[in-house]
Amino acid sequence: MFPDQTTFLAGPAIFTGMEVLVGHGILIQNGIVSDVLPSDKAPRGTYRINLPDDSFLVPGFFDAQVNGAGGLLFNDAPNEKTARHMDRILRTFGVTGFLPTLITDNPEKMRQAADTILHLVDDKESSISGLHLEGPFINPIKRGCHNDDLVRCPEEEDIRFLERLGLALQEKGARLLLTAAPETMPEVFARHLVRSGVVLSMGHSEATYEQALTALRHGFSGFTHLGNAMSPVRGQDPGLLGAALLSAPRTWGGLIADGIHVHPALVRLFLREAQNKGCKPFLVSDAMPLLGTGDSVFSLYGTPVFRRNGRLETENGTLAGADISILHGLKWVLSMTDIKREEAWRMASLYPCQFLGLDQSMGHIRKGMRANLTLLSQDMDILATWVNGVSTSL
Repeated sequence: MFPDQTTFLAGPAIFTGMEVLVGHGILIQNGIVSDVLPSDKAPRGTYRINLPDDSFLVPGFFDAQVNGAGGLLFNDAPNEKTARHMDRILRTFGVTGFLPTLITDNPEKMRQAADTILHLVDDKESSISGLHLEGPFINPIKRGCHNDDLVRCPEEEDIRFLERLGLALQEKGARLLLTAAPETMPEVFARHLVRSGVVLSMGHSEATYEQALTALRHGFSGFTHLGNAMSPVRGQDPGLLGAALLSAPRTWGGLIADGIHVHPALVRLFLREAQNKGCKPFLVSDAMPLLGTGDSVFSLYGTPVFRRNGRLETENGTLAGADISILHGLKWVLSMTDIKREEAWRMASLYPCQFLGLDQSMGHIRKGMRANLTLLSQDMDILATWVNGVSTSL
């Protein structure tokens, strides 16, 4: 299937992002959804593909936090080869849009990652939709597996670099996501970054409840890996976690849904409070190089990280990313909570796009949107994906 070919995908139940349509098909032209029509109304001369009747065609999954996949870690070599390899592996798990994630590293690695992503977001065959810098502006107390020697506070030169990168990516229809501890980020810096299109997310932070609320007023709009590497709820101070749960409407929180990073009861609480004044959870993988491999160990900053009983951990037991994909997270929330199937699909596609401000081109199936699609079986297994109208053979 070629991007300039008018194609009609017919047969499955279609979840548009808002509702499920039966007996319809999707008309795709030049990589864009040109219409959603009844199956018997396809225009003459279109190339028709009949998909399985018992399948679901949903907006393609989006992963805003991917450190590595298929044996490669983005930090080790933040270049085109690594990013494209990650892209190929992630599509087998239904992902049609993602942000390669560079965790805390030196300025040279950050510039290399920026140059790589600025090039790749122009490629219509790529599902790379921006860059996530997780650090280095974090609190060393909550650094987790991040290298303490590389953790630092931002300086004016850093802000100028991030402003230029944020604007450049935004002009290309992509986004820069920055995870930072709000206690390291002066108000003036945060405001400058947000005006430059940078999406700010709180994480690896020991912020107080009041500091978190102040950060929200200054432009932070998200929380990175909810329930992990953040100040917990205490009797005297609800902390960053309390702010996310109780006082952050119209914000978003990345959720690693594996039963290891966050207890199922707390996941259910996040989902419930999102209907009140809590942030709205969306699925992230926080995947590391072992995703898509049978390997049992990889190296992070020269330190071995082991795959043990579903965990990725250092020798001393410190969690180092996750051993799941968005697909695994989707299946987990469906099995461990009472969430509706359609809401779980939104958590995997629409909500991360809304958080990043990309929902005008991704996250829905409707006229004018990019034809980024995932085909699922009744058991939620991946049957196929499309990126900008081009199908991937699984």
